[in-house]
Amino acid sequence: MYDDDEVTLLIEKHGYVKSISIMVYATMKLEDVEMISSGIVPFLMVNNVKSSFVTLVDYIDEDLANISGGYVGTKISIIFGGEIPHEEYLVKHIQEGLDFLRVKHELMGITRCDSGV
Repeated sequence: MYDDDEVTLLIEKHGYVKSISIMVYATMKLEDVEMISSGIVPFLMVNNVKSSFVTLVDYIDEDLANISGGYVGTKISIIFGGEIPHEEYLVKHIQEGLDFLRVKHELMGITRCDSGV
């Protein structure tokens, strides 16, 4: 499912990962993605959660959008080792950050994966 060394390490350490995937209907700058990711750290600290996560970004260009029947934009996957703490509140927190950036977005889903395949 994921081809990333950090994700593979999370799976090896925790047995599985859970991913929050969000489609942003804009081309996100790296600084904006980093801002969204950095906003997760205080959320976890305030909720006294010790959880590792990785953020993966896939840019969907016009060609890929045509092939997949989707739209141009940026897919952001925030991948946690093990369970996602306070899942519904964390999704809302991430969406509030995207609202702050004034970009249209949609939750694609929350999935669990126990292997890198």
